[in-house]
Amino acid sequence: MYVGIALLLYLAWIFRVTLMYVVVSLILNLLGAPLTDRLERLRIGRFSMPRAGAALMVLMLFLVLASGILFLVLPVIGEQVSAISRMEPGQIERTFAKPLAELRELALQMGLDPQMLNPESIKDKLVSFFSLSNVSKTIQGVFGFLGALTGALFSISFITFFFLRDRFLFYRMVHLVTPAKHEPAVQRILRSVNSMLSRYVVALLLQIISFAVYIFIGLSIIGEQYAFTIALFAGIINLIPYLGPWIGLGFGLILGVSTHLGLDFYQVVIPDMLYMSLVFVIAVMIDNFLTYPLIFSNTLKAHPLELFLVVLMAGTLAGIPGMVLGAPVYTIMRIIAREFFTRFDVVRAATRDLDD
Repeated sequence: MYVGIALLLYLAWIFRVTLMYVVVSLILNLLGAPLTDRLERLRIGRFSMPRAGAALMVLMLFLVLASGILFLVLPVIGEQVSAISRMEPGQIERTFAKPLAELRELALQMGLDPQMLNPESIKDKLVSFFSLSNVSKTIQGVFGFLGALTGALFSISFITFFFLRDRFLFYRMVHLVTPAKHEPAVQRILRSVNSMLSRYVVALLLQIISFAVYIFIGLSIIGEQYAFTIALFAGIINLIPYLGPWIGLGFGLILGVSTHLGLDFYQVVIPDMLYMSLVFVIAVMIDNFLTYPLIFSNTLKAHPLELFLVVLMAGTLAGIPGMVLGAPVYTIMRIIAREFFTRFDVVRAATRDLDD
């Protein structure tokens, strides 16, 4: 048995990307299954929606929602690129005159070429930085696996469609590879995992909404022009535990600075950056010390410090995807261990909260 489990874990590691697609598809299935059921039961005269058609409509809804979020963020970036490309060097000079002078003096002292700090050069660098190609490279660098985004979207969409079309498909797949003597234990595991994932999906939505609301309220108070766009991006990127909020802050600072080009650097730009950073710091503190422990500790039945360490280790092993999926995968492993390894004291200690 132990050899089989070790082999299973080894195969899971080898095919971890595929397993990640399956886990994401299962989460989407949990979100979309109720709507798929409703559409299937819908009757208009003699017409009734086939299950496959209902599944396809729900999948298209997911894609439309994802596209809608992109269309909320990308036009803002495009607007800033266009505005920067139309700027005169004098506008940048007015904003960065004092800091540029200080940097030129420092460059001379260090034996560097001060010409790289002239306004026209700064403008070219800003236009290049905000260009769609450079933004795309930055996002790929942050997320790591986005170089295979098209393949991932296709794979997840394909798997999700069949999970939605056949509500018991996953259970039958597991049943086929389960020895008869372990069937009752596996059924209990599947029920527990399904319940846990359902709660986890709700917890994710609550965290996205709550963090976005914190950021939106704070940015609205300080009068930030793109408060909603920054808050939306920050809420979604907060799905990456602990690291996500700071990526959101970087995005917000870039937009904030670009909207104040032409104004005084020390009197306008720096205060705006400080206020925005303060908003994010307060939101992160509320999220880390109140929202996250309250939502996820109760959902996954684990101590906040335990989850923090799990996320760090998962990030070390699998990067950002590991950070996102580390907590639910760890809980699934605890559920499996509770069924098969309860004779070990360490397993009983690690899984006792799952029975609460």
